[in-house]
Amino acid sequence: MILDLDGTLVDSNDAHAQAWVDAMQAFHYKVNFEDIRPYIGMGGDNLLPATLGLEKESEMGQKVSEARRNIYKDRYFPQVVPFDGVRALVSQLLEDGYQLVVASSGKKEEVKANLQLARIEDLVQEHLSADDAERSKPEADILQAALDKLGLQAEDVVMLGDSPYDVQAAAKLRVPVLALRCRWVPRPGAQRRAGHL
Repeated sequence: MILDLDGTLVDSNDAHAQAWVDAMQAFHYKVNFEDIRPYIGMGGDNLLPATLGLEKESEMGQKVSEARRNIYKDRYFPQVVPFDGVRALVSQLLEDGYQLVVASSGKKEEVKANLQLARIEDLVQEHLSADDAERSKPEADILQAALDKLGLQAEDVVMLGDSPYDVQAAAKLRVPVLALRCRWVPRPGAQRRAGHL
C-alpha cells in the first residue's frame, strides 16, 4: 500500500496552506487562504505556477518556497497533530500483510518529522519525498518511485490519499485509490492566479 501523508495520516493541510499564504504575502502577493487551500496536495513545483504564475526554480519561486519551508517549520508544524488511530491503522495494515511505503510531495525533512509525529516511523518500510521525484502530484513520478522501491506493478498495490492530486497521480499509473474526501477541491474552471500588491 502506498500511503499519502499530509492530510491523510496527519492533519496538516490547513497549516501548509497558511504557511504558503504567509510566505506569498511576505513578498507582497495578494492572496488569502481560500486562494491557496484547494491546491494543497501538490508540491511547490505545481502550486506556484497554478497560484502565482511562478516557476519554482525561478529566483522568486525559490525565495517564496524557502520562506514557506521556514514558516511552516517554525510557526505551524508545532500545531500539527496526527489523525486519531493512525498508528493502530498502520499496525493493522502490517498485520494484514501489506508492505507499506509513504509517498509524499513534501520535503524529506517534513516527511521524517510527520512520521515521527504520527509515531509510525518504525512501521513504514520505506518513505519517499519530493526529493525522490522530478515532478510532484498530480504527476505520477513519486508513485512510480514507490512502485520501483517496492518492486511491484501498479495492479499489485493500492493507494490511500486525501486529495484530488493523489487520485490523478494514481490514475496515470492505473493504481487503485482509497480516497478520503477533502473539502477543499477547486471547481472546474475556477483556477485563478493571485495578484501582486
